[in-house]
Amino acid sequence: MNNDNEPKTIVLIEDDQFLAKVCNDYLLETGYHVVMANHGDDAVDIVEEHQPDMILLDLILPGRNGFEILEEIRLHEEIYDTNVIILSNLSQPEDISRAKKLGVIEFFIKANTQLRTVVEHVNKVL
Repeated sequence: MNNDNEPKTIVLIEDDQFLAKVCNDYLLETGYHVVMANHGDDAVDIVEEHQPDMILLDLILPGRNGFEILEEIRLHEEIYDTNVIILSNLSQPEDISRAKKLGVIEFFIKANTQLRTVVEHVNKVL
C-alpha cells in the first residue's frame, strides 16, 4: 500500500488485451499507477510484489481462474485484505455469491457496465 502522497496502485488482472489497454489508459488518466497481469498463473506473484491498493480481477483467465487467484490471495497475510473488484462476463448468481464470500467489494458484469462506472467505484473506495 502506498502513502498518501503517491498515486494509488491498482493491479489489473485481465487477459483481453484490448479491454486491458482501455482500462489501463483510463485508470492512468484518472491518476492511478497500474500494474497489469494477463495470465492467472502470474497474478498472485504480481499482487505480492506490488501490494496494491486495489485489484481489478477478471474471472476467466488462462492458467488459474479468478476464483483460484482470490482464494490464494486470501491465504497471504500481507495481501489478504486488498480490495478486489470483479470485472467478468460470468453473471450466474452462484458466481457472484462465491466471489462475495471471498471478500470482493463489488462484482461488475462487463457486458452491462461502463468503464466510467467501475472507475467511479474505485475512486469512492480509494
